[in-house]
Amino acid sequence: MRLWLAKPLYEMLPWFYAAAGALLLLAALDSGRGVLPAVLLVLGLALVTAGSFIGWRRRDYRRRH
Repeated sequence: MRLWLAKPLYEMLPWFYAAAGALLLLAALDSGRGVLPAVLLVLGLALVTAGSFIGWRRRDYRRRH
């Protein structure tokens, strides 16, 4: 089953991923000690990377087609 999103929402997904990742990175800086900062850091980096990668791939595809 495919999930269909409205075009404006679809276009904003990479920005949403990157913004959510940035918020998690900021939360990791403020969360003190223990395992939680490490988890937030890894998730934040993963979301920023995913948002950047998806945006980059979309741009590349649109330039070629």
